[in-house]
Amino acid sequence: MLANLRAAINSGWRQEWWRYLKQDIVLEQLHDEPEFQAMVRELEAEMAEQLARVRLQETNGELAAIPPSLGQQ
Repeated sequence: MLANLRAAINSGWRQEWWRYLKQDIVLEQLHDEPEFQAMVRELEAEMAEQLARVRLQETNGELAAIPPSLGQQ
């Protein structure tokens, strides 16, 4: 299962990643695995970098700010 997860991450899977990795009961059995934890940290870091880029683009006027009500969904 870890190999399949790694392959999905490497191929660009990001849709609802947080919900699946943190809340899906099927993957719960992997939560204590160091390799799983490393993949979660990798995705968290990547998503934080993307958010920082978006915020910079908003600040620079390159991108319109997302209204708070839409960002909460």
